[in-house]
Amino acid sequence: MFKFPQEKQIIFVRKQPGLPLSMRVFSGGRLIYTKLFEDTAFDEDAPLVFCPGQDQCWQLFSTNEYTRSKDENFLIRLPFGFKLSENAKVTRLQEQWFKCSGSLAARHEDGREIIVAIRADTMGQTSLRGRLFYRYQNTDGLPVYRGFPTLQMPPDLSLTHIKINGKGQSNICPNYYGTFQVAFYSDKICLLRRRITVLPEDFSHTWQAASGKHPAILNVDTSENVSVAAFADHLNITQIHSQFTCQAEGGNYPSHIILAVGSNSTQAARLKLPLPFDGAYLYDENGRIDDCRLNINQLSGKWLMVYSSSSTSMELVFKLSDNTYSCPISITERLPAGGSVQQFFLDQWKPQLLQLLSCSSSQDAKVEITVHRMGSDKPLIRLVLSRYNGLIVWNNQFHRFGGLEETDALRESFVIKKQVASEYASPEAVVSVMRLDAPENGAQRLPESTEFIGGRYSLMSYDAGLWLIYPASESPVQFRPAIFDNSGEEFTEPSEHHSLHTAARAFHPIHNPEAISRIITEMAGNPEHAGWRYFESLKQHFSHLPLSVFETWKALVQQPKTLALAVLRLGLDGVFCERIRNELAVVWEWLAIQDWFAAVDAYRPYSRAKIAEAGLNPDDAPLTKICIPQNVLCHDEILHSYVFRGFLSEMEVMVVEGTIWEIFHKQHDSRYNRHYNALRQNENLRIPETLSDGLQQWLDKQQGSFFDQVRRLSKIHFDRAAVWLPVFTACVKTGKAHPNDIRPSEMTAAQFADAFYRIYALDAEWFDYVCATLSCHLMSE
Repeated sequence: MFKFPQEKQIIFVRKQPGLPLSMRVFSGGRLIYTKLFEDTAFDEDAPLVFCPGQDQCWQLFSTNEYTRSKDENFLIRLPFGFKLSENAKVTRLQEQWFKCSGSLAARHEDGREIIVAIRADTMGQTSLRGRLFYRYQNTDGLPVYRGFPTLQMPPDLSLTHIKINGKGQSNICPNYYGTFQVAFYSDKICLLRRRITVLPEDFSHTWQAASGKHPAILNVDTSENVSVAAFADHLNITQIHSQFTCQAEGGNYPSHIILAVGSNSTQAARLKLPLPFDGAYLYDENGRIDDCRLNINQLSGKWLMVYSSSSTSMELVFKLSDNTYSCPISITERLPAGGSVQQFFLDQWKPQLLQLLSCSSSQDAKVEITVHRMGSDKPLIRLVLSRYNGLIVWNNQFHRFGGLEETDALRESFVIKKQVASEYASPEAVVSVMRLDAPENGAQRLPESTEFIGGRYSLMSYDAGLWLIYPASESPVQFRPAIFDNSGEEFTEPSEHHSLHTAARAFHPIHNPEAISRIITEMAGNPEHAGWRYFESLKQHFSHLPLSVFETWKALVQQPKTLALAVLRLGLDGVFCERIRNELAVVWEWLAIQDWFAAVDAYRPYSRAKIAEAGLNPDDAPLTKICIPQNVLCHDEILHSYVFRGFLSEMEVMVVEGTIWEIFHKQHDSRYNRHYNALRQNENLRIPETLSDGLQQWLDKQQGSFFDQVRRLSKIHFDRAAVWLPVFTACVKTGKAHPNDIRPSEMTAAQFADAFYRIYALDAEWFDYVCATLSCHLMSE
């Protein structure tokens, strides 16, 4: 069951319009579902017909050779080589673009024709329809049809014949396979021309995985007479009929092979098949990766392939390592043995990895990802992920025993290195600096020092103050930021002040840890406080850095009332709020509704005043609920409206009460039960029980029929956290509970947030709808 974005329109720029659009759904890094949108690839040899749309925009209407339109006015882009008829009513806009006001015909010297007919009785467009083979990926991105597709067209048209690569066929649905161009005709009119890939309906393949010195064996099966061949770099492939033996050179197997399938070898489809090799390996588009140390921004385009040829299951383990906690935080997932290749796309793990890193106060924290067989401690692969892929080494530091040690010399200059043990500085690094008490000045590029050699940098000639040294956004080496104080004397904080700029200068994690939080407290309920300008500057100039670099962001999220106002005052969108969730261990679901009420009440008059200052009428631009992203309010439309309005409509009350009945009565076919049963039946997941005892103790203290029904939601001992945490969260949101009511005493705030998200991630949609419904119910009582 998938939950798609609520937006009615998604706008994006297509860099490769020749490829079709697709939607992919991932779970735990795995690709579990692909939806390919047919007829979304733009062929250079096909027309593009646009009709007038909303907001004075042109909307793509057809890419067919024959188009019927009710609108006399349309826009068309003709392929090169086509010439318009002399009586065409057109205005040329660019070389191949025309604005038209009537029917149109264009002809190519090779006989091809494009027709746009204006007809009031238009009954739909002609389109290609067929079953897609989602199992197979074509190297050129074309959709792969399972059997020859058919043509869907208006009832007054009939399909008379087809041509494949310009040659007429005796059958309109031939047994023809591979990648080729097909044209569909109604008498002399070409209705549609497409380049497609077709495989036999019964086409399938099986693998015997490579293991040690044993090669991988591929068997291809189909009852149709097709040509089959296999190719791969650095792979010796022997073919006997439809069986391929694949032996790697030196045992270094590629991640994929190319399987060519078609009615003839010249027009064969090129399919990309994952090659199973016993073990676990990291790949990118260039092949296998041996260096498994990555930073959090190097995940895109990389995937982990895991295969077990034995009956022994494997375990995938994420472990936070920062030498802070005696018992490291770890997450374990069982990978069942089944003889199939499992691919994990690393970029899909990014939110989970950021949340793990946020559980540590150290910027040097790392997450180790290992895969090992059940019962074995020896990992098949170990990936080490951190926030950074470089570090600053000062002139008074030297490498020893795997770390850095310092001498008594003054810090005067530094170099950037990729590894602590590296002998030379990294010449690719691009270094910037900022004054922590003046972020409005923006970034300043720090050039290499002319006084020191060897790629050294120095801040000795800069103004006295507290400087943050950090990598520029375009720097290939994203090194760990560091703070340098080049003041000649110790800074003394004024006894009374209200400046976040001053507080940022005065902050010290040991000697003055409350400097920033005191000012953040003052900012709650006050959108005119000067401290907001400090955050505006950070957001404008330094958003590419991890938010945890700045003590101001870390202090802000510790104060819910100020955080709620920050969403409105700083115009934080859903993407930025997700960054706060992932990078700073914020549980938005625990932000009380009363804090949102207070934030809206404080911000509304401020917003009106600012609009009036601009010479506009505030009544013409009222504050709307879109100023609060829906993803911080359980992705729920009713809760979103309630927070902004302060009450529920009669219809909304009916919806909420109907859902409450559905939750507590647990009918077999209810939405609640479907999600619950899917959760229980997922063999790869173990429901975390970390918060179960705390929830049980809290619930035991609650009285009333509502909580009696809540107790009965738990069907078995180990499901308590999964079914009770959404209810508890609704109580926190409505002021009837506090997160610390269930927090184990030994947990830090970040570890507690991590425990919450382990349960939330089991089924976020289910969690959101239960929490939002109960929040509205409890507030309306």
